[in-house]
Amino acid sequence: MNPAEEAILELRSVRGRERVTLNDVADHLHEFHLLHPDQDRLVGDLALYLTEAELRPHRHDGRLYQEELLDLSSDQSFPASDPPSSSVPEF
Repeated sequence: MNPAEEAILELRSVRGRERVTLNDVADHLHEFHLLHPDQDRLVGDLALYLTEAELRPHRHDGRLYQEELLDLSSDQSFPASDPPSSSVPEF
């Protein structure tokens, strides 16, 4: 596991039950940026990612959407003459 993944797990462990707004997150990003101006691109990329997050399929349980699709596809069986539709399942 890389340091970023470890830090995300620590964040979930310590503060994962808290409910915050994206305005709260933006305040923390702004504070981080003031303390680390050399991380301008990282902060900007993360802010844009969070801004657009609802436009992409995702989950809020720590699993990647792609992992869940793989799990679903391996759980389903079907005859070769009747393949599944190409539509993405709704969650």
